[in-house]
Amino acid sequence: MKTFKEYQNALQDLAWEGDASSKDIFIHLVEEVGEVAKELRTTWRTETLADELGDVLGCLTYLANRNGISLETLADNHVKKLRYREEFGR
Repeated sequence: MKTFKEYQNALQDLAWEGDASSKDIFIHLVEEVGEVAKELRTTWRTETLADELGDVLGCLTYLANRNGISLETLADNHVKKLRYREEFGR
């Protein structure tokens, strides 16, 4: 994948979440974040950590897809927010 849009479209085609609600996808996202935490607390193997982070990214993408939000928009808005905080000390 070269772009967020390509990734988002690929996951849309694979849509494992079916009729899952945003709440259900969010709960799964939290579970996957827990897997990342577990990996960091224990073995911290790069390949396993990368796999778990991929699961987090996948859940986040499904949640964005479910709500009609592009990952490009998320990333752009996040950078703007961080720059604002840096500039104004917030």
